[in-house]
Amino acid sequence: MGPTKETWGASPKETAEPEPGTASAAPKKSSSGSIPDDYEMTNRDCVELGKQFKNVIRNDEVAKLSPKLKQNQRDAAEASIDRAATTRQDQWVEGCQGSLVGKVVNQGALKCAMGTKSVKDFDACLNQTGEVPQK
Repeated sequence: MGPTKETWGASPKETAEPEPGTASAAPKKSSSGSIPDDYEMTNRDCVELGKQFKNVIRNDEVAKLSPKLKQNQRDAAEASIDRAATTRQDQWVEGCQGSLVGKVVNQGALKCAMGTKSVKDFDACLNQTGEVPQK
């Protein structure tokens, strides 16, 4: 399940598009030298968020494995989890690049998602407030 325009509140940015394949970690400065509140999503952002999404999927699924599994069973289960997580990562990145690149997004939400440990928190960052819910 990837992000949508509605979840990000994306709108066209008034500045020039970045060069294809380039990613800027910092927002662009305006002519007055101040950093604007808007941030334009890049392909690299999608790739990095996709990697994080894979990591949190893996964390969630490995945590569900029984501690009674033998090592060879655990290894096989983790390999299966990795394959499934990679597929979901690829789907997420494709959806992100298709719908969000070049759109204005909440940079705080991106930073929040990159610091998460679970799918639930990852989704909360990107789809709600941009902050991980307090436990």
